[in-house]
Amino acid sequence: MKDIDQKIIDVMKENARISITDISKLTNIPDTTIHFRLKKLKNILNYRLTLNHKKLGETYYIIEIIPETYAIDSITVKKAEELFERLRKMEGILLAVKVRDSFMQIGKFCALYSGKDKPKLEIPGIKVATISEIDKIWGEIALCSKS
Repeated sequence: MKDIDQKIIDVMKENARISITDISKLTNIPDTTIHFRLKKLKNILNYRLTLNHKKLGETYYIIEIIPETYAIDSITVKKAEELFERLRKMEGILLAVKVRDSFMQIGKFCALYSGKDKPKLEIPGIKVATISEIDKIWGEIALCSKS
């Protein structure tokens, strides 16, 4: 990739909707050159929607949960499945996934939560490892819903 292409991309990372004229002003590259380079880069660039969910009045959190383990693996798996279903059906949960590890069939759960306040999970049989606020939501996971 040429330096000129990188300059254009760097400007577009900040504002993908910026006009060619404004890119030209910021980079001192003629607008005809920018237009030509963008046509060439069309197959390389992958545009994505990024929502500023805070401006929309929403707060998103990623929750990492570790289910309680039992001496018998089959009990652990059964209890973990029950806990996962309870988590998936909770209000505010947009997406829940199971993460498996190499030793157990169930390693941990991760969930995407939307709400005004930080979620308070008080479900017997789980340990909440982390609850982290998400800065940005990308197009790939923007508005997932449970079925």
